[in-house]
Amino acid sequence: MKGCYKMPRTTFTTTILLILATLLTRCNQGTISEEINDTYLYVENGDSSQALLSTKHGINIYATVTEYKYNNNIIIALQNPNFKQHKTLLAFNLRVNNRGAYPENSKEDIRESERIADSILRNDPYYLKIFSHNKNYWIVLCKENQTFGPLTKEEYKLKRKELSVPGSLQLSE
Repeated sequence: MKGCYKMPRTTFTTTILLILATLLTRCNQGTISEEINDTYLYVENGDSSQALLSTKHGINIYATVTEYKYNNNIIIALQNPNFKQHKTLLAFNLRVNNRGAYPENSKEDIRESERIADSILRNDPYYLKIFSHNKNYWIVLCKENQTFGPLTKEEYKLKRKELSVPGSLQLSE
């Protein structure tokens, strides 16, 4: 179409992530975001939501990310999973990525996407693993687009050694 502008994928993804950060904002709380590198963004909305959001390969570490450290290629993170926040963010992603199924973003669309998100969180093995522990550890190799997690503390220690994560990257936990 003449005069139609196609937004580059990275710009579109970053825009969606910023919209997500804005949606998470409450009246009395400010949103803090930090661009970690060109593949991840940390978003914090008061005590209700802290997440590492991918701008490239789609592996998001949802609420609640309580601590993270990084260098130019590696991110390590500690997560205390929060079911309600996961459900909200997953439902939002369903609506954004399936606009044909949720064309109006109406209250009914929101309820339906939250129902589906709830079912996914309660039945998918990946999410069952996330919610089977109070704390999860994550290692992200940004340049390789590889994410390891959720990991128990013991699995995390072994994976750190296997991947040669530098000693300068340490979580306090």
